[in-house]
Amino acid sequence: MAEAWVALALADGHVVHWIDGACRLDPGRFSPWLTQLGAGPRALRSLKVARGFTAHQFVAMVTRLPDEIRESGSRLIVVDAPMAMFDDEELRPREGRDMVRHMCTDLERAVDANASTVIVVH
Repeated sequence: MAEAWVALALADGHVVHWIDGACRLDPGRFSPWLTQLGAGPRALRSLKVARGFTAHQFVAMVTRLPDEIRESGSRLIVVDAPMAMFDDEELRPREGRDMVRHMCTDLERAVDANASTVIVVH
């Protein structure tokens, strides 16, 4: 479902931010959708992908998101597999809970900053 929304936004010329928590995004999977919508692969230039490899990196990317979308004017944000980052054995449970709480607050700020829609994919 998220792919369809992203393809529609990209085909209409909108910037989309995708924060990839599981390193599973393959931008090529949008190509058939974009072709069908008459946009082609050049529309992928408006897909802004960020990948974190630790919970701290992931949360830092989400923290920067309100400023990023203010700059880009993006109205659609996909946060893919955010909880995958918090399965780290070296992350203390309380620290992880605090980080998730801050991440949710920052996502809320991102929505408010530009009337954006956030799709969270588990």
